[in-house]
Amino acid sequence: MQDGDREVEIIARGNSMRTAIDTAEICRRRNGKIAGMLPEEMVNKGVEISTEEIEVDGSTRVLSSIRIVLEGIGEMPDDSEE
Repeated sequence: MQDGDREVEIIARGNSMRTAIDTAEICRRRNGKIAGMLPEEMVNKGVEISTEEIEVDGSTRVLSSIRIVLEGIGEMPDDSEE
């Protein structure tokens, strides 16, 4: 985001979906040290859920997946504030 791209995608499958959702919420609410380096406002541009079939050890497994798109709006914090 420092280079001007204000959109980020968080993609996860299976058990890591909980972490992806928590990460998106931390960014959206701007909690914590890393999230404090984000633009003034993070908005949810969309959430997509789907199911994927993957091959594991010769068998097919079905895994749920999630894709969260966030967009940063506003000014980036000053680096000198750290």
